[in-house]
Amino acid sequence: MADKDDTTTDTSTVDDKTTKTTTETDAELIARLVQEGVDAALKPIKTKLDDAHAKREAAEAKIKEFEKKERDEQLRRLTEEGKHKEVFELQLSEEKAARLAAEQRVTNLTRDLEVRNALVGLPFRNDKASLTAQREIVSELIQDEAGNWVHKSGAKIADFIKAFQASEDNSYLFKVKVSTGGGSSTTKTGSSDSTEKVSIFARSQDEVLKMAREGKLRRS
Repeated sequence: MADKDDTTTDTSTVDDKTTKTTTETDAELIARLVQEGVDAALKPIKTKLDDAHAKREAAEAKIKEFEKKERDEQLRRLTEEGKHKEVFELQLSEEKAARLAAEQRVTNLTRDLEVRNALVGLPFRNDKASLTAQREIVSELIQDEAGNWVHKSGAKIADFIKAFQASEDNSYLFKVKVSTGGGSSTTKTGSSDSTEKVSIFARSQDEVLKMAREGKLRRS
């Protein structure tokens, strides 16, 4: 009789493990299918954006090449005419412009690095989604009087990124939230406070930014 009870218990344990494994596998399958559907829907848009970006870069390169030829011709003509002062002033102006451009690149690199560090750990769908988010976030930043990079609303970068992630308009950049059917779910916010997640998702990005400025967003 004892042997029969042991066998029943062992079988029940195996069934429970099998059910759990099946549930987890189903959740992963749903997540993959949903993600594939989102990727397929966004692919034409991404292709158009990539083509537009490539064409813009090509056009900018042609403009720079034309401008360089014009400057070289102007310098040659001024030199032949003996207008050395004008040549010196033109060269000095170009060197100043180059220096300012270099300083701006350093400033932008510092800004971009700060944004990238703030984005580390967020559940983006892929690397392209991460780069898209970075470009959009950077476009919203300005420098305050102290030279620090902040959102144009005055919110700090970390707080703006929380608002950016919470906005439904940007949900396509993050992994899809899928219920496992067992009372738990994967989430794109990484927060364990369900009440906070619901309240943030129910708000617009402007409202969340206002909360950030007032220090009402909980820091992770």
